[in-house]
Amino acid sequence: MSFKSELYRKSIHIFSSIIPLFYVFSPKNLTLKILIPLALIFIMVEIVRFNINFINRIYIKILRDIIRVQERKRFSGATYLLISSVLVILFYDKSIAVACLLFLTLSDSAAALFGKRFGKIKIYNKTLEGSLAFLLSSLVIVYLIKSLNFITGVSGAITATFVEFTLTNIDDNLSIPIISGFVMWLVNTFLI
Repeated sequence: MSFKSELYRKSIHIFSSIIPLFYVFSPKNLTLKILIPLALIFIMVEIVRFNINFINRIYIKILRDIIRVQERKRFSGATYLLISSVLVILFYDKSIAVACLLFLTLSDSAAALFGKRFGKIKIYNKTLEGSLAFLLSSLVIVYLIKSLNFITGVSGAITATFVEFTLTNIDDNLSIPIISGFVMWLVNTFLI
């Protein structure tokens, strides 16, 4: 994917920060009343496009500049993002859910853009520079969320960075928030 396409894709990703930011100022029930139907609509669209080739071809043609090759035959990143948003808001404390969703929307974008532009040291399909951008931006997020215990947040930031760097066969829109949120929940529950 070209840097321009990646920039466009990640600008949509960054815009998705509206989900955790909305949740900061809204009750859990209201946030879920909006996200659950939205996620279900996206899932239904995906199922329809998988079963009707004509619709899938139109879908791919419209989104050709931002869709990844693997998303032609599986859920798009946007659908996974909505699913993970529902799950983390449903199961984790607000500060944990907000943090792990911001790791996904902001830190993952920082990693992709920084790594694509400045990355030199390749490991797997990632760059060390991109992963450092992910970690640093995640730590800034942890610092800015005052309601999040710092040690809990740092454990989540490190976990999210590790997940983004290593789990290449699972969509990171699903794995980053769910796994980093789970680790923060564990730390918060048993160590703090």
